[in-house]
Amino acid sequence: MKTVEENSRETPQFRRRRSTTSREPIRRGTWVVGLVAVVFAMFFGNGTFPFANTARAAIQPGVDLTITPDVDPFASDTDRRIHFTLTVRNVGATSATDVTLNYRIPTSATFVSATGGATPTAGVLSVGVGSVAPGGTAIVDIVVLDVSSSTQQFANVFVVASTEPELVPRDNTSTVKAGAGLKTGGVTTLSNIGVLERIQTTVINTTIDQHSTRLIAKDASGTVRFDQTFALPFTDTTVQSAVTQAGLALTSAGSASFTGPTPTSTSRILANTASNNADIRSDPTVEATFTREWIGATLVPTIGEVVIDSYSLDPDGYPNVSPSVQDFLLIGPGDTILETRTIVSHNIARTTTITSTYLNSSVYEMTGVAPT
Repeated sequence: MKTVEENSRETPQFRRRRSTTSREPIRRGTWVVGLVAVVFAMFFGNGTFPFANTARAAIQPGVDLTITPDVDPFASDTDRRIHFTLTVRNVGATSATDVTLNYRIPTSATFVSATGGATPTAGVLSVGVGSVAPGGTAIVDIVVLDVSSSTQQFANVFVVASTEPELVPRDNTSTVKAGAGLKTGGVTTLSNIGVLERIQTTVINTTIDQHSTRLIAKDASGTVRFDQTFALPFTDTTVQSAVTQAGLALTSAGSASFTGPTPTSTSRILANTASNNADIRSDPTVEATFTREWIGATLVPTIGEVVIDSYSLDPDGYPNVSPSVQDFLLIGPGDTILETRTIVSHNIARTTTITSTYLNSSVYEMTGVAPT
């Protein structure tokens, strides 16, 4: 049996592609936007950037701690201190107790100071902030000294924890790239491609029936004279031939005649369900091109509304970055990032075949009649 259902809804999916970078001294400019307003209004409708973070709609029961970092980088070439201001927020509905912010000091930095006079132990700084009520916040200040001679920025990973279990553990961590890596006084240009997929799905439901048919023949005394199981329905000619053989086995054993075959049990159980997709993809269509500029010193997120998510400024990158995880990149004083993003789209005709396999089991019995 086969049925077909067509789902005409379009399902947008977004994927990131790595970008290419180049450095060149260009004049600082302002935002250059092309085709954004019309295309975004047409395709995204709600006036928000398609890669933007999704905010929590309501406070959830339990403890849910998040970290929002801010960075005050070194003020000059000789002052290489980096001041982190970290806001710990409880967006859950339950108070968090014994809240601690942990920070492993990178090898590219040395510790200077922290809130409450906390000092690192074995390279790990733990700052206790006590309890944080629902909707409440706590501020932690940490200062380190950039001692790296590399031109690459280094990762600073902050983790917050409490006594209670976490609703969303993944947003307990915030990573900030900081240091002298981008303090070149030049301009970094990025070229990124965002891919929009419009999927129209046709669903086909199919059913496969498997069979297990057992045929038993007993004489009048209850002795089994025939017992076979077939992976076929009872109506199959092979099973019907076996009925004839079972009758001969009964008469050969002395039965004058026999009754049956009579079904003594039947069942139909869903054994397995499998789904398979087949896609036909259209050629890409350019939907929009726009440019954004950030001038250091500033801190920008590598995900969400800001589109520096190509990892080109961070070779180690965040290949598995999630919209609910906060990762940031520090652009040093005198540095400029100019990013051009092109949005392309594909129309995908998807056929989804759902196959349900059922096991039909049955037992038939024949009974011999003793001679009179």
